[in-house]
Amino acid sequence: MVIFTGFILAFLSSLPAGVAAVKVSQSPPFLYLQKDEKASMTCTMEGGDTSWIWIYRWTLNGSSVINTRTRVMIPFAFEPSSLHIWAVTPSDSGLYVCSVRVFYPQSRLYSGNGTWLQVTAAPTMALRMEILEKHHLLICEAESFYPQGLNISWSLSGTGIQIREKLTENEDGTYTKRSSLEVAEEVWSRAHRGVTCRIQHVTLPEPFTSVLRPPPNRNTPAPGASLYRQLFPVRVLLALTLMLSPCICSLYIRCAM
Repeated sequence: MVIFTGFILAFLSSLPAGVAAVKVSQSPPFLYLQKDEKASMTCTMEGGDTSWIWIYRWTLNGSSVINTRTRVMIPFAFEPSSLHIWAVTPSDSGLYVCSVRVFYPQSRLYSGNGTWLQVTAAPTMALRMEILEKHHLLICEAESFYPQGLNISWSLSGTGIQIREKLTENEDGTYTKRSSLEVAEEVWSRAHRGVTCRIQHVTLPEPFTSVLRPPPNRNTPAPGASLYRQLFPVRVLLALTLMLSPCICSLYIRCAM
């Protein structure tokens, strides 16, 4: 028993001062950014001894963060450490953990609680139409958005209509979603108010909407065309009046003299 107690005391006395009070603090705990913004986070070891030899290490979801010195920068410093990421993309999202590896006087590892980075990207919208042999193809695309959940809806439904969707992931971690609406010629020609595409996403305060309209029917008179034809006699009379007014004035002056 005496030997065991002596071993415990010897072990405790060999520990470096302040081991029990060592803490790694990270800030901020959360970062919510839009694509292409800058992320900055800091890490500090508290309670360490000045005689220690240590280094800082950053990991993203368990893998080491590479200091590229271009887009990702980890400035060399003994105290504190910081991590900066310019022009963040959705692929940068995840848990960033700062750890301190102590080499002297004893090998130890201390880790912070982490900084959770969430990067979102608002979609851009493109709407176009392709004319095929027997129908029209209306294409609505939402490009470069994150997170993945996004809804595309059309104002037109019913018989003679087919809708197809395709979701693809881009190299930067964003997504592109394409919705194709096949409309029969007779259905499209009757859509006088046009067809509306509507995009909903968590990054949008209000949905995006855009409208495609069929060209006016050649057999259908344009608005105001009927009234224009009805006023033809009035327009002729007005033109004659303007043309004859100099002659009438000249004749009036001669008679007065």
